[in-house]
Amino acid sequence: MDEGDASADDEGGSQVERMAHESADSGNPVVVVPVAQLAAFLQDAARRVMPRKTRSYLRPFFIDEALLRKIDRRIREAMQEVSSAQVLIEVEVRYADLSGETYNDLNEFLDNAADDVEAESVAITWSGMSARGNFQRVGLVCTTEKPLEGSGSRAPVPEAAGIDLLVSGESRRWVRITFAQLEGLIGATRLSMLFRPLEVFRHSIYSEVGSWILGAVAWYISFEILNNTVERAENEQRVARVLRPESLDDRFAEFVRDLYSPRGSFVVGLLTFLIPYGLLFFVQLLGSRYMRYLVPRSSIHIGLSSRRYLDYVNVFKFLIFTVAIGSALGVAVNLLSSLLE
Repeated sequence: MDEGDASADDEGGSQVERMAHESADSGNPVVVVPVAQLAAFLQDAARRVMPRKTRSYLRPFFIDEALLRKIDRRIREAMQEVSSAQVLIEVEVRYADLSGETYNDLNEFLDNAADDVEAESVAITWSGMSARGNFQRVGLVCTTEKPLEGSGSRAPVPEAAGIDLLVSGESRRWVRITFAQLEGLIGATRLSMLFRPLEVFRHSIYSEVGSWILGAVAWYISFEILNNTVERAENEQRVARVLRPESLDDRFAEFVRDLYSPRGSFVVGLLTFLIPYGLLFFVQLLGSRYMRYLVPRSSIHIGLSSRRYLDYVNVFKFLIFTVAIGSALGVAVNLLSSLLE
């Protein structure tokens, strides 16, 4: 070792001694970490890429307290197999009114969150350190369709709903096994088979096509009603006009005159043409805006506000499966019967 290195070591040692003396004098503890070893550790951590696996489940979901506890238990069991330290948890909750809360305990989160307002999203992170000093991390993010206050539209955003899962650790085998275990639990969050056909409306293309189909149906029904009404009224007027004269010759002359004269009013004909098309575009606009409500809503079923979700489900079932589908089937049967006649 040359004189420069020796002097540097002496200077560093004297600095450590001065810090220790100052700590003893002030009564404040000082942790001394060798700078060279700390720099080497940080460089090695920066170079290493921990194995990780992620997946997004973009669909409506239902997750409750029992399933969250089961996920928590499964993650803790997996981490304790490779971790000697305590498993830490961090929960961040966001509400539709732009407020938020954080928790460091799952039980406290389940007991206190979402009592007044339903949760818009919940992000939970489990972390631990293996015996070799590597971090294990599992992240679960649940996001619903609820719009935030202050946004331009109060309509739900079905395409934003879903669950994101992330698992990372020092061993790719551990990551894959843990991810497979959690994937099975997250699969249980999907809504029942009764609601799944309606999930197609979370994509804008289906909403647009469906709204144009509704507009076309509205155009056809309104055109048939107006055309039949106007034609019936005109026929009644023509019959009354032909039968008004007393003599048969005058009636025949009136019939011939009516036969070769222009029929109907220009204004009535124009309205009969414009009203169905106006109704077409109006229904299409309403459909493109409100057809997203056909997608069943996701729920983070915790807290006292979870009762409101049960009320919503009951109303949703009645409106969709009783009123909407029943009316659509009735209209379809009427259209089919009119086309077959």
